[in-house]
Amino acid sequence: MSSAENYDHLLTFDGGEVDLIATYKGKRVAGKVVSGAMGLASPVWKKLLLGTPEPRAAEINAGDKAANPETTTKPIDCTDDDGEALLILLCISHLQFSDTPRKPKLILLFNIAVLCEKYDCHDLVRPWSSRWLKDLWPASRLFKVDHDRCLYIAWALGEQEYFKAISKDLVATVHLVGPDRKATNGRDYIDRGPMPDGIIESILQARTKTIQALLDLPYTYIERFKNGTSTVCKLKSESCDAIMYGSLLLQLGRIGLWPKKEAKDYTSSLLTLERCIRNLAPTSLPVIPGADGENHSDCKATCFRHYANEIMNRPADPKLECQRKHMQKRSKPKKTQYTSSKKVEEVEKESLIITLKVAPKPGTQVGSGA
Repeated sequence: MSSAENYDHLLTFDGGEVDLIATYKGKRVAGKVVSGAMGLASPVWKKLLLGTPEPRAAEINAGDKAANPETTTKPIDCTDDDGEALLILLCISHLQFSDTPRKPKLILLFNIAVLCEKYDCHDLVRPWSSRWLKDLWPASRLFKVDHDRCLYIAWALGEQEYFKAISKDLVATVHLVGPDRKATNGRDYIDRGPMPDGIIESILQARTKTIQALLDLPYTYIERFKNGTSTVCKLKSESCDAIMYGSLLLQLGRIGLWPKKEAKDYTSSLLTLERCIRNLAPTSLPVIPGADGENHSDCKATCFRHYANEIMNRPADPKLECQRKHMQKRSKPKKTQYTSSKKVEEVEKESLIITLKVAPKPGTQVGSGA
């Protein structure tokens, strides 16, 4: 394509009477859109169309203006929007569905979600949104990339099940890096772009809560040894208690959990901690020296694996009430004027039936078989 060529034709639709300017592949594009299609697609676009009249350049007196208020409409300025995402929304709003991608790349879908939030036009992409996320989320989860963008897409498009799955995955995989403890999923910071209000704080709170529950498993067990009495050994042997106590402390020390660590100070991921806790295996000797004939094979500490699994199977849900309401609103189609028109049509039909019953055709007897 030569430098003289442009993309104006892409944003010019049949019957378009309103100018629209945008940026597509780094170039300024001037198109023509249909005001009716734009108004139905987005209340924001509708407001722009209704709220930006300007007097014509020709001078007209006040009387003529009052009698014949000729106006022209400002172009709709979308130059700050991603051009490819904007083009898809415009094509859908003008019923050009053949241009709708079956499997958009994640960055494109993210930009579509951003524009859906900006222009409140989520209903446009409702027929495709679930399928788009279904194709993208497994790959993103496998390669541990773009969790934040997947989360925003699910939130913006009202996909509650995906939002729940992605946010819980972030709770389990995010870890903290640097002196300012920035949250990352291993490759990217999760606050690098637009995110639902409060979700990062909520994810970190859920992460801290679950980490504390895991840390409490070995720390609570250790407390049983601190009162100076033999409370763990089945045979009340101080030697057996000392072996289990020392064994557990050595293992906790090797994984950086002893001396005691607070949940807020733990920087690795929740999954890393869960693997460490579930593999703890305090030991006792089958036969303690000096305790001839005593078998201590049943004195092993409680299995942490089972309790760690239970905690990870019911992690704290980071979703906030405001996010739930937002997605619930996005997941329900908006009532359009067509719905009300249908009701009016039904009322008119009912009125017509009543009229026919009350005023039968002359010469026809009501209730007769004629």
